[in-house]
Amino acid sequence: MYHSRFCSDEWNHVQRAIPDISESFNLTPAQVSWVVTSFTTIFAIGTLIYEKIADFYPIRTLYTIGISLFSLGAFIGFLSPNYEILILARILQAMGVASVPSLSFIVPMRFFKNDRGKIFCYLASTIAFYPITPPTIGPIPAP
Repeated sequence: MYHSRFCSDEWNHVQRAIPDISESFNLTPAQVSWVVTSFTTIFAIGTLIYEKIADFYPIRTLYTIGISLFSLGAFIGFLSPNYEILILARILQAMGVASVPSLSFIVPMRFFKNDRGKIFCYLASTIAFYPITPPTIGPIPAP
């Protein structure tokens, strides 16, 4: 259920940072668009790759590798001194986060044979309702 939030939060945070990235590295709109394009392209390819290699390696190992790559990419991106390093960091992030959606759909198929329908229903509901939940709950003050 976590995968929907993980992927969309990462996407939203970068979209908000695009103007700051452009200003910090003095980039044109075409150049700064590669920050998003490189991530999206590698994410799409990586999702397919993780789905295939899950037949040969344990899912837990692939999740660990994915989260580690994402974290390493985020750290490198945070410290990136120039645009090229930032793009490489975004590619690392995409390689990592690509593991989450594909493996999240493999888990119910592999480990919940009797409750597969119910698990997929929960997964689909989480994906569908996540975008509307934070704005709805956000105005409620914390105790």
